[in-house]
Amino acid sequence: MRGIGHWTFLSNHSHVLLCLAKEPCLTIRVIAQQVGITERSVQKIIVDLEQAEVLIRERVGRNNHYRVDLNKSLRHPLEAHCTLSQLMEVLGANLPEDTSSPGSTSSPENSTATEPLLALRRKSVEAKPSIVFNRAHKGL
Repeated sequence: MRGIGHWTFLSNHSHVLLCLAKEPCLTIRVIAQQVGITERSVQKIIVDLEQAEVLIRERVGRNNHYRVDLNKSLRHPLEAHCTLSQLMEVLGANLPEDTSSPGSTSSPENSTATEPLLALRRKSVEAKPSIVFNRAHKGL
């Protein structure tokens, strides 16, 4: 029997995304410490997520604030039926109810851009997605 390696079920991309979904104002240094990778690796992952339009970066003063597009589907064909909202919920992200831009107030004028995100959040909380594993994979 081979020894247990240092692999995880989730990629560093999903780890970074989870960190930013939980706390949108985290610095790259803090994310790197939490994920256990270099700051440069976090920067590259953030660029990848921005290019895939999964992550939106907004400047707030001298800091960055990140917003996750929870409507996006996962990228692999085996997971494409799931959304980021469902993944974040399964991972216990406890997403904030107010996903509006930093420094803005939750008013009807400002809520139009985030309404689909909030509606999806409410829908996913009500639906409570279940995960069903195929019996052929019970050895995992």
